[in-house]
Amino acid sequence: MAPIIHDIAGVLGASLYLGSYGALQLGLLNNRGYAYPALNLLASSLMLTSLMGSFNLWSATIETSWIALSIVGLARYYFLTSGLRFSTDERQFLDAKLPGLEPYLARRVFAAGDWREAEAGTVFTEEGAPVPALVYLAEGRASVVVGGREVADCKAGALVGELGVASGSPAIATVTLTEPGRIFAVPAEALRKLMAQAPEIRIALDAGIGAEARTKLIAANVRAAAMAGLA
Repeated sequence: MAPIIHDIAGVLGASLYLGSYGALQLGLLNNRGYAYPALNLLASSLMLTSLMGSFNLWSATIETSWIALSIVGLARYYFLTSGLRFSTDERQFLDAKLPGLEPYLARRVFAAGDWREAEAGTVFTEEGAPVPALVYLAEGRASVVVGGREVADCKAGALVGELGVASGSPAIATVTLTEPGRIFAVPAEALRKLMAQAPEIRIALDAGIGAEARTKLIAANVRAAAMAGLA
């Protein structure tokens, strides 16, 4: 192999190493998925090729080990994600409430909770009491009561108890299902344990809570304006 080929391989390998690491630090790339280990696999392969022109045992050992670790990373991610399928309800929940969460972590969230039918009158949270679970209202409607007065309602697609579950604080309202519905519920302790084990779940939930808060604030303002118009 011509010496120039070794030099080109070395330049490309070093560029890929530095570029992928720089992109990781700048937030343009993350270390989950296939992209980062694939770039490192290519970079180390190019660097190993460059060593053929001027062999160094220890450098070759490092590059060979880097290749092996990159392959392990790619294989691990494949086995974590292969075969994962989500129902329409699960996909809607993920897209709206846990945006950007890796599929294998999403599956852990679903494994910690359950989907079920709920009867009218089911109480999800009680004002001043610990929040027992994070509830996603896939179908149905719920009443939100504070101090004995109904202040809002939750429609299909809403979260219930998200602030209390995330912070561990008591519920600020009593939320009761007013018609038969379908829900997904994750016990608070189980969800907090998952968030401690995988910070990505907390980050995704925080993003979902932010979007939920905006939706509820707009709905509350519309409700207040309507009530003021009737006064």
